Amino acid sequence: MTASPHPTLAEDLLLLGLDPDRSRRLVQARHLSWGVAGAALAELALRGAVEERGGRVVVVNPLPVGQPLLDAALAELSVGKKGGDRPKAWVRGHAEWLENLALDGLVGRGVVDVEERRVLGVFPSTRLHVQDPAAHAAVLAAFHSGSRPGAGRRAAVLAALASAVELPRRLGVPWRTRRELAGLARTQWPALAVHRLVAADNASAAG
Repeated sequence: MTASPHPTLAEDLLLLGLDPDRSRRLVQARHLSWGVAGAALAELALRGAVEERGGRVVVVNPLPVGQPLLDAALAELSVGKKGGDRPKAWVRGHAEWLENLALDGLVGRGVVDVEERRVLGVFPSTRLHVQDPAAHAAVLAAFHSGSRPGAGRRAAVLAALASAVELPRRLGVPWRTRRELAGLARTQWPALAVHRLVAADNASAAG
């Protein structure tokens, strides 16, 4: 995939979810991948390409938007179930390859470098090195601006998605603000789908 000069929300969320010091994800890998898929839906919704109707994702404008990751997601939605997929099911089913596209975009712009290695010479491990501290600082600033009243729509969506995958706590956000962000995530259908997946996974892990 040719890297776009302008990052998508999916790429921004993935970058936000990386620890630049330890070269790893700040939250569980599957949770972050769900967030990335939700971010693709959210950006398509912001662009007027999709919307939620009756609890399903409906394509309202199938024309390509000019971003490889978003166009791939839109193409999948366009050939999906008749009447549209449920957001939670779509996010879960498309998370892995969308995260791979988002990572390709970050690598293509020189923001992230991928190191494949084996722990103890046996177990495969991937380290994600943030190569562009300025890009990481910019997305972190966008997240913080999105958590404040009067934030722009894109920044607010980024903050809601970050909350859905439980990033605010790992980013040192105070409890009161985390609670407000959790409420924000429940008002946006892509973030709500991600939140429900994460909550169900956490409940399952807790037994």
